[in-house]
Amino acid sequence: MCKSLCEALGIKWRPEMDTPFDFTIPKDAKSDKHGFRNPHYGLKHSEESRRLISETKRGINVNTSLELEKKRKRWLLDNPNNNPIAKAKAIDAIVKVYLVVSPLGETIKVKNMAKFCRENNLHKGNMCSVAKGKLKHYKNWKCSYINN
Repeated sequence: MCKSLCEALGIKWRPEMDTPFDFTIPKDAKSDKHGFRNPHYGLKHSEESRRLISETKRGINVNTSLELEKKRKRWLLDNPNNNPIAKAKAIDAIVKVYLVVSPLGETIKVKNMAKFCRENNLHKGNMCSVAKGKLKHYKNWKCSYINN
């Protein structure tokens, strides 16, 4: 776009505007707003517009950090990953009770199979398969569900 055309249209001329334009419609609508093609490129708000923006924003509490901090603390208390009491409650709500017979013949009542398997070097999935009846035993451990 030549300098005289910019002056006639009331547009501030910049040297990069002398590059030839591609007048095809872009596939994405945002691509025609990048760089110097954006009508607000290089412009700044006047003191009057800054004052008006400031007046319209008055009364709006921009500093909501205290409210956000309260919400974050509440979330942390309710989140079972961060609160040991909430974590214990969540685990108690979903765990099942099992009757496990060890290879030595000892009968054990297990409330948390995952924890029990970690302590005894067993695979939780295989122990659950034994409890469901899909397997007869796993490493000579037998297991069954206890109805509550």
